[in-house]
Amino acid sequence: MDLESEGSCMSLTAKPTLAEEEIDLTFSGLCDELERETGEQYSRNQVISYIVVMVNGILVLINLPVTYIYKDDFNIPPGTFDE
Repeated sequence: MDLESEGSCMSLTAKPTLAEEEIDLTFSGLCDELERETGEQYSRNQVISYIVVMVNGILVLINLPVTYIYKDDFNIPPGTFDE
């Protein structure tokens, strides 16, 4: 039995070079599009860092209302030193 013929999840990772080529193609497309829009060249690392920063900013904005709603439920005592 061949894993690729069964259509299992393993068939997706059977040829990792294809996945790497797709990732490179995706990032080169993003970098090219950014260059056309802004006129500046961006590296793959810059694009990844911008995506990470954007996702972290979205997570902060999502968590703000929850933190505000439950702000009165938190009781954080001052730190104590045990000797």
